[in-house]
Amino acid sequence: MRIFNKKKEKEYFIDQLAVLLSAGMDIKKALSTIAEDIKDPTISTQINEIKDKVINGSKFWSALEASKIVPTHLVSLIHVGEESGKLPPTLIKIGEIYEEKVGITSQNLTIIIEPLLLIIIWIIVASIAIGIIMPIYNLVGSLQNI
Repeated sequence: MRIFNKKKEKEYFIDQLAVLLSAGMDIKKALSTIAEDIKDPTISTQINEIKDKVINGSKFWSALEASKIVPTHLVSLIHVGEESGKLPPTLIKIGEIYEEKVGITSQNLTIIIEPLLLIIIWIIVASIAIGIIMPIYNLVGSLQNI
């Protein structure tokens, strides 16, 4: 479940960054705003570290690569997007990739949880059935002994 939440937070980070940059917000202000909104303290801290590195003159992609918040192959895409001046569209595309990953993870969780719920429900129903049938069986057995 924690992995699922981290993926959702990373998706949120990328999506919000794309939206804020597309709207014309400065990257430092955008990172600061997103860090405040992120619920996961680890990711929020990583975003603040990225912001600090950008403030100190690092390129965004370089700071992102050092943080390990996104995989290296996606950092490469961000590098190209930043160098070409098309960072927001690149981030939108990466956000779509993350959204797909989150959807797949969600499907997998559903596939795993469904059989477990069926087993739990089966155990509950069997317990209730045994709880009802056993007293009746004992009553019938005691009536036959009379």
